[in-house]
Amino acid sequence: MMKRFLLLFFILPLLFSGCKKDASDERIHDVLVGKWLVISSGCNGSSWREYKADGTFDEFDGCLLLLRPSAGTWRIENQWLIIKAKVFPIDVYYSFYYLSTTNMTIKRGKTDSDNPQVKYKKE
Repeated sequence: MMKRFLLLFFILPLLFSGCKKDASDERIHDVLVGKWLVISSGCNGSSWREYKADGTFDEFDGCLLLLRPSAGTWRIENQWLIIKAKVFPIDVYYSFYYLSTTNMTIKRGKTDSDNPQVKYKKE
């Protein structure tokens, strides 16, 4: 009987803790919702990404000369921004270097790669 009690004592908290969403992930989600303009590339002001509260996004890359915005889904997990475009449905991870309600700097990749940091300003 004591073994069962101890087993329940240690397993039940694990079951409930796995269901809880990280509060810092929720704060990041709330700050990200909105339209962000790229301000750190040769395409300043013509490229943007709009994060919607339902986990979808639209984006326009003025550098690629696309005639229409692209779209996909996004989520926050363990303080990573994870984006999956409809045209290229693979998770792409971004780390935050800076995030406020009006400015953001992110970098693509889970490693310290040569990918450049991209700066955004909220519209």
